[in-house]
Amino acid sequence: MSRGSRFTLVELLVVIAIIAVLAAMLLPALVRAREAARGIACLSNSKQIAGVMQMYSQQENGTFPTAGMMANVSWIELVKPYIKYQNFYRCPSDATDKWLPPVPDSATSYGLNGYFTPDHPPYHGVNGFAVTRPAESIMVAELAYQQGKAGKEHFMPMFWNPADPRTAGLPMAAMAHDWDESTNRPASLQSDRHIGTSNYAFADGHAGKHRFPETWQATGGTWPPQINWYDPKR
Repeated sequence: MSRGSRFTLVELLVVIAIIAVLAAMLLPALVRAREAARGIACLSNSKQIAGVMQMYSQQENGTFPTAGMMANVSWIELVKPYIKYQNFYRCPSDATDKWLPPVPDSATSYGLNGYFTPDHPPYHGVNGFAVTRPAESIMVAELAYQQGKAGKEHFMPMFWNPADPRTAGLPMAAMAHDWDESTNRPASLQSDRHIGTSNYAFADGHAGKHRFPETWQATGGTWPPQINWYDPKR
């Protein structure tokens, strides 16, 4: 091989450096593209869950399923007659190792809003026909994994900060406080899983991607919140 057709060490290092720079530039974009794709799949899951909840509610005269607490059957089990596939219970970006065998203890990546269930105050069951703003009433949201709360499949916004005053003094209120003061967000929700956003299923059957402050704002810790997409009868 002639001298003119060979790479010198310096030239080879320059090529390697250029490749490394290009990779560093492209990698964040590839990561964001992958997460965007996962977010779209999660949004599809949320849309399917919204549809299933509507079918259940229509069949049950406007009522919604129970949460899996105490002796109640979980909504996950109650809606099974309305679905063909079970694989939309997990968000593709939900990487918690608690899904792994032998015994997964995360039943779902998505939680039912306690305001809608017969199990929680102040309504102890909301009829779908009584929801005042269905397009702005979150029925299902993405859950965060909380240590010691295996199988959690609902969340309780009536006990956020500030808590709904109609729940004051109830025994459940003392146990169910669900607010992370360090982030000023609920500990039970994964509110930034998809590049700072999360997916939500709404009472009118649609699903949407939003930042948490678009769904809840309570300045000064006083009731009522300035924005509250969780109380279906506000």
